[in-house]
Amino acid sequence: MKIYIHIGDARTGTTTLQRLLTRNRATLASMGVAYPTLGTMQNSTGSGQHRLAFSLLPEWPQFAIKGKAPADTVWQEFTDYLDQLSQETHTVLISSEAFLNIKEDGLSYLKDILSDHDVVPICVKRNAEDWRRSWIAHQTRQGVVVQGAKKPARDLAQPKIDRWNKVFDVVCIPYSSNTSKEILALLSVDIDLLEPVERSNARLKEGQLDLLTQLNGIPMEEAHRGAMLDAIKASEAADNQRIVTFIQRVRFAGKNRSKFNEAILGLWPLNTT
Repeated sequence: MKIYIHIGDARTGTTTLQRLLTRNRATLASMGVAYPTLGTMQNSTGSGQHRLAFSLLPEWPQFAIKGKAPADTVWQEFTDYLDQLSQETHTVLISSEAFLNIKEDGLSYLKDILSDHDVVPICVKRNAEDWRRSWIAHQTRQGVVVQGAKKPARDLAQPKIDRWNKVFDVVCIPYSSNTSKEILALLSVDIDLLEPVERSNARLKEGQLDLLTQLNGIPMEEAHRGAMLDAIKASEAADNQRIVTFIQRVRFAGKNRSKFNEAILGLWPLNTT
């Protein structure tokens, strides 16, 4: 059996690809390509096989603790699943950006338990500076005040890819707007035959990120922050005078936090009209 393991990296279109594969699971199966629900969180929810990846990390992530299980349990379930696939299935694809963080012991375990199969890891590589900008934007959307944003970018992915290359031969694809198409082409799947999905984590404009950066430095209830993020996503920051005015008032509030009150929040919801 040919098993493709999409190992990430994060911030390279992984969520969009996983949602595309999930939506088209039945269509892929008709082509002989399995994208299993087994290995997703609790073997039912989520669009990526994160449970398989988490089981091989040095520590199971706290946010996913409900799905925690020993590696022997998780991967025995997976190998049993492989044995039960129909003869028409010639390829299996699993995907999680967490795979990239597996250490040497986990990779050795993975090689042993899948020794009867042809394993091909796929990694998407993004320029270090571009990756950092995307990561900062993502953190900013989460309400995090990013420190050291102006430091030189470092290639954090390559050492992890090198670690995988010591055990498997990794197929590395440069990140682009066609990443999902290129990955599916490796599986001889034409993306045009699949039902499309909208891009996940769409990039915010510079003006929108500028506003969020200002907001994240000011204490605020999560409900207010979430409402404002939704409004910012729906707005055109570059030419929306209401946002320009709001940024000015937020900057003032940053110096005079007692002035940051419901009067400022009263600008919401914003719109482009």
